[in-house]
Amino acid sequence: AKATPLRVASPSLLLDGALEQQVGTLLAEAAAEPITPLLMGQLGVASGLFVGGNALAAFGDVEEPGEVGIDENEPDIYRDSLLRYLGYANE
Repeated sequence: AKATPLRVASPSLLLDGALEQQVGTLLAEAAAEPITPLLMGQLGVASGLFVGGNALAAFGDVEEPGEVGIDENEPDIYRDSLLRYLGYANE
């Protein structure tokens, strides 16, 4: 069976039909990869990390330790002002 031509918004991108033929050839030769135990293991690890990360974000309340020798009522100009962002300008 002959493949139907691709519809492209800009004909100048086809380069005289060469791109259309390459894409058609790739699609004709494409085959689905088999599902292997390795893939299933990778999906299991990825889903475990996803669920674990969301569970920690939702239920994992950890108290932050206070800084030693710092008064909580006094503003830190390096953290609480626009001066902080000048450090990012260097990157």
